[in-house]
Amino acid sequence: MNLYEISDKYIEYLRGKLQQSTVYDSEVDTRRHNRKYVPLFRYKGVAYFAPLSHGKKKDYRYNAKKKDFELKKDTQVCMYISDKNKKSLGTIQLGNLIPVPAGEYFKYDHTKEQDKYYKETVEEQIEYIEKNKNKIRDKAKTIVLQKMSGKRVPIKTIDKVPDLKRIHLVCERKMQFEKLQNSKSEMKKFMEKVASKRLLAKPQIKNCPNKKKQAKM
Repeated sequence: MNLYEISDKYIEYLRGKLQQSTVYDSEVDTRRHNRKYVPLFRYKGVAYFAPLSHGKKKDYRYNAKKKDFELKKDTQVCMYISDKNKKSLGTIQLGNLIPVPAGEYFKYDHTKEQDKYYKETVEEQIEYIEKNKNKIRDKAKTIVLQKMSGKRVPIKTIDKVPDLKRIHLVCERKMQFEKLQNSKSEMKKFMEKVASKRLLAKPQIKNCPNKKKQAKM
């Protein structure tokens, strides 16, 4: 599988114009690497993605019985990625998932990554995601369906999920507009091609049939 990147312009639009403050910031001014996203599924023709976050100290909790720190357990809105030694490799922030229209997300080829340490981390993240893809998608589907229904749900943390209904509608309109523009562009090209053929075509001059000779009187 592959991870993805989402255009800064689109993220800024969601956070600014649509005032979706719970959409993860691209952190353009401070980042070393573009934020990566986990591809989830398509819902009514629109692709959905969940942002990845790098490992942090807050990913652990203190276990009094073991007298040691351990990785927190997964919740409905957050899954903790770990290596074989239970070390945090980051989190999948399902509570911040978003729909993204075509043209605003791009496949990330980790095989071309120059940062060796970052590349190794990404490879371990991908391995974890691949093994747990069904669990990830099931949790994400629950969130999307509940947000789209507009009904109150027992899971309080879902209230912090972005306004998926509104963003999804924006995606649909953008995709419909681009489809219409592409259709107009294709039609224009077709008409230009037809007109060009007409201009280049040589006029055909038909030979006039010989008039029948009049019979002699």
